[in-house]
Amino acid sequence: MNPEGPMAWMNGTWANQADVRLPLDDAMVVHGAGLVEVARTWSGRPVFLGRHIDRFLRAAGEMGLRLPVSGKNDLADLANQYLLKLPPDLSSIDRHIVFLATPGSPSQPLATLVVHGRPLDSRLHQIFRTSGAHLTRSAVGALPSNVIPSHWKHRSRLHWFLAGQQSNGIPVLESANGCITETAIGHVVAIFGTPDQPVLTAPPENLVLPGITLELVRALAAELGYAWERRLFHWSELASAHEILLVGSGFGVAGVSNLDGLRLNWPGPITRAIEIAFAKRVAMPIQ
Repeated sequence: MNPEGPMAWMNGTWANQADVRLPLDDAMVVHGAGLVEVARTWSGRPVFLGRHIDRFLRAAGEMGLRLPVSGKNDLADLANQYLLKLPPDLSSIDRHIVFLATPGSPSQPLATLVVHGRPLDSRLHQIFRTSGAHLTRSAVGALPSNVIPSHWKHRSRLHWFLAGQQSNGIPVLESANGCITETAIGHVVAIFGTPDQPVLTAPPENLVLPGITLELVRALAAELGYAWERRLFHWSELASAHEILLVGSGFGVAGVSNLDGLRLNWPGPITRAIEIAFAKRVAMPIQ
């Protein structure tokens, strides 16, 4: 056991993260049945933590998971404890904070809850800053919301794994009738309208995860005087957008420079305005 490594909490016990294991009969291992929520720190502090916890608790309640904590305050306290337990050489590195809940083993009266973390993918984020995001069209379809509700952030992610295996960029999944949904790391926002009256358009909420960063982008768009809408749109319309954004909690806002081989206007003026407004709101450095 390495006492200097990051710690993880599982059902009441802190241990070195490398030593925390789920039993082989846990429902997460047997069925892939698990909920997850991933917050992150900006400049060392957790941002939008309460909103992430609210989304996690809502899904856990709908899934029927009896968590071994009292509620929102306990989860927030565990997240802050995790950050406080980081070794000094890691405490200044921004990272994800992960909440994972599973039904546990068959005989368990309560769910298994794990709180842990991991460093951000700084390599990917640097690519976003210097080259923009590259989106690709995937042959793998999105899961129908009548199979697993789209507002659950779950660990049944084999479809995302397969989509990633078949793609050289970030795959965008489509619904059965060809509507744009989302990517594994963030939402797709297309910018239509005219340059002086842009309309930021995101897929409807019955198709995609309720995005915490997406909601902030909606608010920022309103402050900047841009229109916002949630509606269905297909790949052909996405390819005609003036600009495209990728929006996710892990990286914030990234402009899309390439859509399945089609070079886009990047960074466009609306993209840049949203990026700057987002950076100011979360107090991150503006590149």
